[in-house]
Amino acid sequence: MTMSKNRNDREFQKFEETSSGETAVRIIPQSVTPRQFRVALIMSNISMQSIEDMIAALPEPDQSIVRTTWEYSTVFERDNTILNNMAANMGLTQQEVDNLFILAEDL
Repeated sequence: MTMSKNRNDREFQKFEETSSGETAVRIIPQSVTPRQFRVALIMSNISMQSIEDMIAALPEPDQSIVRTTWEYSTVFERDNTILNNMAANMGLTQQEVDNLFILAEDL
C-alpha cells in the first residue's frame, strides 16, 4: 500500500492492490463530523466509554484540552494532532484511523 497527497485539495489517496492484481484508489476524507466519527467508532467496536476512560486517565491540563476537543469540535480532521494522539493512546494504527475516516464519510 502506498499513499499520496494531492496538494490542491488536501485529500489523501490510498493505493491498494486488489485480489485480481489491480490497483484500487480509496480517498481518505480529511474531515468528518463528530457524529460520523463516533458512529464509525461504535461500528468498529470501540466504545464511547473506552474513549472517556482514556481521556480521564490523562494528566491535567491535557485531560481538559482533549475532553474539550472531543466534546466541542464541530469537525474532526484527519491530521489533527490531538485526534492522532488519542488514537495512538488507544493502540490504533494510522491505517485503522484512515479506515475509520473512510467508514465515517458514508454515515
